[in-house]
Amino acid sequence: AVVSTQSGHYGRGSFCGILQTDMYFLLTLLLLIPSAQQSSLKIVNSNGDLGPAPCAVTCVGTTGRSNSNWQENPVSPGRVWITVDISACAFLSTPIITTTVEGDGHHDYLVGTASVHLAHKDRFVLVLIGQALTAWHPDAVFKPTVSDAKTYRWNVNWSAFGYEC
Repeated sequence: AVVSTQSGHYGRGSFCGILQTDMYFLLTLLLLIPSAQQSSLKIVNSNGDLGPAPCAVTCVGTTGRSNSNWQENPVSPGRVWITVDISACAFLSTPIITTTVEGDGHHDYLVGTASVHLAHKDRFVLVLIGQALTAWHPDAVFKPTVSDAKTYRWNVNWSAFGYEC
């Protein structure tokens, strides 16, 4: 049998030579890929020491619309908070953390939606307080409760940038 290619014909013994060449090429590529692999994340400044570039990772998550465990202090109404577990990210030190609060309403004018407290490699706390005084809401009377957080399904979407090795 004669093997046909786009560039011409090869005799009987050449087919194995083509397969062997292609196999060596693919093996070479496979060996080079892990060594050429590098994180596309570059951390310029951090809360601690900078780690090696290939160890930089982005880890993201949400507390979930129906799973968020908001807390409040009954002595000081108008303030709710949530502790967000990021331990699954396996950061070596405290990462850079950004947050947003998502929900079905009344979260858009709260104060603290991007204010991370007590950041740690395994967790952080987000504290929300009542309405900000603005031209849109000059009276600012809304004071959030855990009931509001559940009713409006508030949840924290977060991104953390740090090192895993």
